[in-house]
Amino acid sequence: MKMTAIQLEPPVKEEKKSLVELVCGIIPQEGRILTLWNKSKARYELPGGKKIDDEDYKFCIMRELDEELKLSYKEKEIDEINGYIELVNQIPINKCINSKYHEEIIPLLFLLRLKDGFKVSPRLGSGYSEVRWMDIMSEEFKRYNLSELTRYVCDGLFEGKLELPRKKI
Repeated sequence: MKMTAIQLEPPVKEEKKSLVELVCGIIPQEGRILTLWNKSKARYELPGGKKIDDEDYKFCIMRELDEELKLSYKEKEIDEINGYIELVNQIPINKCINSKYHEEIIPLLFLLRLKDGFKVSPRLGSGYSEVRWMDIMSEEFKRYNLSELTRYVCDGLFEGKLELPRKKI
């Protein structure tokens, strides 16, 4: 009897997804919320980004707003930070997984208010090229290309299914 060699494939390891906390700022003004145009992804997004290790949430959102919009809490450009809500249980799980980077994303939203009359613009080199105040009182926002989280927030606020946070941190 002749034996033939069989090529065995190594077992496929299922990569464990890392947990990423994504902080986003909701900055409302007269029925609109601030969004930024992400040039590389060709879409509007809420300002924010990934929390780094043991970074405090308040520090994280302030760091991200400074990086993207030149806003600084210590300089009193932002009147208050009202808190955050965790949205992971309200977003279908497929919207919380970034398969490209093997990440499970937990979005945390912060409600912020700018001082009256303060103008914002994207920081040069931040990857954002435009600020747009998205009207959430009408369906205007539906005609724009938005990130999934930004669309979820706009839809939720428009339909009254999402309340802005009130908890102080």
